[in-house]
Amino acid sequence: MKKVLIMEDELNIRSFVVINLKRAGYDAIEAGNGQEALDAIAQTPDIGVAILDIMVPGDMDGFEVCRRIRATNPTIGIIMLTARSQEMDKVTGLMTGADDYVTKPFSPAELTARVDALMRRSGGGTVEVGEISQPPFLLNTRNRTLEKNGQRIKLTQV
Repeated sequence: MKKVLIMEDELNIRSFVVINLKRAGYDAIEAGNGQEALDAIAQTPDIGVAILDIMVPGDMDGFEVCRRIRATNPTIGIIMLTARSQEMDKVTGLMTGADDYVTKPFSPAELTARVDALMRRSGGGTVEVGEISQPPFLLNTRNRTLEKNGQRIKLTQV
C-alpha cells in the first residue's frame, strides 16, 4: 500500500485528510509536530509523499521539516498544506524543497489528485486501481464503482 505522512497539528483537519487518503487507497501515517514527522519518516522509509503544515507547535515549523526531509530523501514527494497563502510563503516552501503548495481551505479531491501525481513522479509508481472481481460483480475500489454483468450499479454514500 502507498504510504503518505500527514503532519498537521489540528486534529480535525488531520483526520479529514486521513479519511480521504484512506478512501483513495493510501496508508496514512499521522504526525502532530515536526519531530513526530521526522521520527515517522525514519521509522517508515517507504513513505512516498509527505503533507506538511507550516504552522505546527514545537521547535520546527513545516519549512524546517521540509528542509530536513529533503536533505535525507531527495525522492519523497512533499506537499505544503497550510493556511499561509502569501506569495512569499509559497516561494519559501517551494525553495526549501516542497514539490507543491496547497492553501486551506482545500478540496479533498484536489489534494488526493496531487498526492497521486507526486506518487507517480517520485518513484512511487502508478497508483494502483484496485479491482475486486467476484462474478457477476466487479468492484473498483479506486473510483468506487460497482458493476454487475457489466452494468453499473448506483451506490449511495454511507
